[in-house]
Amino acid sequence: MTGYIKMYRKIKYSPIYHQPPLYLRVFERLIIEANHKCCRVPYDGETKLVKRGERLTSIRQIADWVGWYERGIFKSPNPKTIKKIIDWLEEEDMIEIVDKGNRKVTHYKVRNYSEYQSMNDVKSNSKYTVSTQYVGINNNVKNEKKELKDTMPFSEVVNFLNQQTGKNYKVSSKKTKDLIRARFNEGFTLEDFKTVITKKSKQWKDTDMDKYLRPETLFSNKFEGYLNEKEQPGKSRWTESQVVE
Repeated sequence: MTGYIKMYRKIKYSPIYHQPPLYLRVFERLIIEANHKCCRVPYDGETKLVKRGERLTSIRQIADWVGWYERGIFKSPNPKTIKKIIDWLEEEDMIEIVDKGNRKVTHYKVRNYSEYQSMNDVKSNSKYTVSTQYVGINNNVKNEKKELKDTMPFSEVVNFLNQQTGKNYKVSSKKTKDLIRARFNEGFTLEDFKTVITKKSKQWKDTDMDKYLRPETLFSNKFEGYLNEKEQPGKSRWTESQVVE
């Protein structure tokens, strides 16, 4: 088998990345095994057309595809587990089961198959959302809101901010979400957010600068500066005039 599949680094923000590892392993293998061009295959004494991005297989064969060796002994997951994963992938619109009436044969179709085969690089910018950057999953418009909710750790960031500062900012704030999304699209991580929040809380909490322990200040375009400054416990080199935009 030759060729390749394309995967974006920001898959780490996708729903499948936060499932048990076998989910991603199964999905990757379904992409790898899918036909890269249309062909006819033997089926029930005749032939069946299997299109690009599709494959005629079985739950048992998929289990064998994702098996592993443990101390020289080959092991494969329970077919019931594979069926559960297949159902989840279908619910997430990542695959489609073409012939649902056949229990012995699984004819699947990888949604947006060309996204994993295209040689065109995707240029990242502030307007290009994470939902279109990770793996090409769920490009359907009906899932756009769900993707943004699932792929960005809004709750983790805001809850950590509230814990460190004693404040009560809302996760549902559009302005706060836009700031968090902008920083993630620039390549910053959840740990970067926690670092900035921790640093500035130590420096500003219970001082005249306490009022600036807020999303619009901490997650602004000064974020990288806050992240890289050396810690100075008990004081801050930032003045109020430097903080206010």
